Amino acid sequence: MNNSQLDKNNQSFFIQVLLFIVFYTAIFSAFINTSLISIGLAILMLCLFIQKLKLSIIELFLILTLLGYITITLILSDNTIVPLKNFRFWYGIILYLILFKIFDPQRFINMNFVRLLFAMIIAEAILINLIIDPSLIYSGPGSENYAFYGFYYRPMSFAGNASLSVSALIVLFASVDALNRSKMYLFDWLILILCVCLLHSGIGFVLITIFLIYKALSINMIKAYYVFYFIFSVFIISILIYLYVILTVSLDNIIYQKISPNYFSRLFTSKIELYYSHFVDASFMNILLGNQINSLSPNTTGDFGWLILIQTLGVFGFILYLGIIISYLGKNNKQFIPIILLMIATFHYPAAMTAAGQVILATLLIYKKNNIHEKY
Repeated sequence: MNNSQLDKNNQSFFIQVLLFIVFYTAIFSAFINTSLISIGLAILMLCLFIQKLKLSIIELFLILTLLGYITITLILSDNTIVPLKNFRFWYGIILYLILFKIFDPQRFINMNFVRLLFAMIIAEAILINLIIDPSLIYSGPGSENYAFYGFYYRPMSFAGNASLSVSALIVLFASVDALNRSKMYLFDWLILILCVCLLHSGIGFVLITIFLIYKALSINMIKAYYVFYFIFSVFIISILIYLYVILTVSLDNIIYQKISPNYFSRLFTSKIELYYSHFVDASFMNILLGNQINSLSPNTTGDFGWLILIQTLGVFGFILYLGIIISYLGKNNKQFIPIILLMIATFHYPAAMTAAGQVILATLLIYKKNNIHEKY
């Protein structure tokens, strides 16, 4: 092996190490309590290999539009730090999209990694329910220390939040399933369902149901009209159960929140009221550019991700975000279903905008159509 070939191999190894750190420090940013490592290394890699970057006309247009939008918002804002922090959270995916156009991180999404997440979730659930008091490790902001049904503590897991963790887990599993042409072991499916139950999140139950129905249809296990009958039957039965429970049983909305009709009723009503109040009470500039121009603190968390995005970035910012996502969503992308699942998950918490969500979504959008098939 000559010196030039050796240098090339060393450079390739160096790139893969950096990309490995960028990807996994974003996935586990909740564990290490920062996403700055991933962001900083991603910026460094772009600076080192900027000559390899090739942007399309649409990409240049969107980036210039975004820069113009940021500039106007900074000029109009009462506190310039607020929109900068908001942009890092809501538009941080652009950094990964540009980087992943140069270096493909697809190999990092594989079944071995998903199985590692399975093991982490199961181990954490056992730890906080059978071995130690969960308050010993769940003490920070947003931590959960109450028992569902009076006895079960759900793990917060790798994303720092049960709902965000289960959303990322299902999306990653769906991505591997797509890459491996649906050749998944039954054992892995059973462990996935077990982990969804352990994480015990409403959005997790919704996502796994949608994914299972899609899989049943895609392999012709069931006919489409059977799905219609099933959904209609579930809808009717749910109404009857709802009426029975709400008229005869009083459930604690904290302990039994995942099955309490009052909880879901109040949740749904509050979302409608929030949408209504935002578009009725907000000024024209707040509707267009978001409430960040008047806010004294960034808005990067909370329930109902899409609404928070619209409230924070405005209608223009929302349209620009969708434009960026759609521009990278190529035709015949095998990762379309995982992307849709992540978009649905964002109706709860902003799953697609967390550090883990950003690298996952960017990887799915930049999927190279080279028929990757990873044996495991």
